[in-house]
Amino acid sequence: TAIGHISSTNLASLTTSVVGAFTSTQVHALSSNITTSQIAVLSTAGVAGLTTAALNALSTSDIATISTTDVAALSATQVGGLTTTQAQSLSSAQVGTLSTAQLAAVAGSLSGAQLGLVGTNQVAGLTSTAIGHISSTNLASLTTSVVGAFTSSQVHALSSNITTSQIAVLSTAGVAGLTTATLNALSTSDIATISTTDVAALTATQLTGVTSPQVQALTTTQVATLTYAQIQALDAGNGGLSEFSTTQVGFLAVI
Repeated sequence: TAIGHISSTNLASLTTSVVGAFTSTQVHALSSNITTSQIAVLSTAGVAGLTTAALNALSTSDIATISTTDVAALSATQVGGLTTTQAQSLSSAQVGTLSTAQLAAVAGSLSGAQLGLVGTNQVAGLTSTAIGHISSTNLASLTTSVVGAFTSSQVHALSSNITTSQIAVLSTAGVAGLTTATLNALSTSDIATISTTDVAALTATQLTGVTSPQVQALTTTQVATLTYAQIQALDAGNGGLSEFSTTQVGFLAVI
């Protein structure tokens, strides 16, 4: 109540030591009447009082002054309320402190460079919904270590927005998320990067519709891992043999 009776000009005169001791209720009362220096000293308890409206009123320079400890204390709702410009002003250190819940809320607003900073400990925050909010250009910035830790649901959400280097590191769990449409959209060079372990993990259903050029792009090592069911799926009409080159046929373990 007292803070509400103080003019915005006079609120700016409150020392950082005083504002640093504010509770979330007192910070909430300040609303957007908070200076850059005051924001920088908010406690983790105090930062919880920042409303979405107050956060949205902050300049990018104000956002940059929020300590990593305070960033970590923000709720997913608070972080999700940041504008794209504000989100993209988060420093690498601030991005690194985002929890999985916070990342899920803000991922779609981050730049490609920032998404490239996401660590394997934050992978769970890249939910299917979050991935759906990220542009195809920015998805390409996700590191191979992160994509390599993706679940089948996350890989499914990537759809055809997956790079050659990302395909190469998919886990056997992740490769199960590749849809038939996604596989059909892969270039022959992409097909060749799929590890033999992942080739063996592909289901007959996933392989349905794979084109002859794609089949013939398989390395002899990849061909050797194919199961009978996979070969049948590649060309159910004639047992799949017509899809393979004469060189590849010699490496088929089962016919």
